[in-house]
Amino acid sequence: MQRHTITALKLTRRQQKRTGNSNPAKALDAAATITAQQLKQPAQAAALYRETAQFFLAQGSHDRAGESLEKAAKALETVDVPQCIELYDEACHVYEDENKLRFGVETFKRAIGVCLRNKKYDKAIEFSSRLSDCFSKLDQKPNFCKQALSSVIIFLAKGDENGAEGRFSMSAGQFGFGQSEEGAIAQTILEGFQNGDQASVDAALKRTQVQFLDNEITRTARELKVPPGRAPGGRGGPPPDAPASEEVKQLQEEIEEEGFL
Repeated sequence: MQRHTITALKLTRRQQKRTGNSNPAKALDAAATITAQQLKQPAQAAALYRETAQFFLAQGSHDRAGESLEKAAKALETVDVPQCIELYDEACHVYEDENKLRFGVETFKRAIGVCLRNKKYDKAIEFSSRLSDCFSKLDQKPNFCKQALSSVIIFLAKGDENGAEGRFSMSAGQFGFGQSEEGAIAQTILEGFQNGDQASVDAALKRTQVQFLDNEITRTARELKVPPGRAPGGRGGPPPDAPASEEVKQLQEEIEEEGFL
């Protein structure tokens, strides 16, 4: 055990003696907090929070276990992104597996935010999909529609238009998403991408419903750009007059070969 962790545990034991609290999970949680905030050792703090979570799980306190795993993730947000995301994933699974979905909503949102800030789009899409499932099980129509729109935005940020369209189609029949304001915005954005119409995309992204999405989703949405060279009515295909231009060029070459020019 590292010296800083031993120091934190000693401080915690002193606190326990003063308060008469002998709960090992709470003791570890206190030690982790000291390690993170006073000793400035995020990796050690995360390890202690993770151990705390195991104690809470053993006690049947699943919501507290999820909170501890989230604290571990937060400790690593700026120093170890892969491990941070893994810890958020563990926390979310605790809430899912133990049917504590209401307690996990904010954890999912923070996990998505971390993924977006670090361009981890695949994992952001996974978290967003799972959060949509949570809202579906909780029968929360407005939040489901917001998350469905968020998923479309993340797919487009990744550069996966097919994935975005697939997610829109899959969600359209659920909770009235296809007829909702969020659904209309998603459809407008997708059509703007298909038609090479950046102006319509920008207009859709200025709608109030987009501004009310989570901060990282809104920031990501503002950065969406139609792929360059996109022609109206197609995905990156040549301009409509391109085939005719090619034919003209070939005709000119034939004329030159015959000696008429």
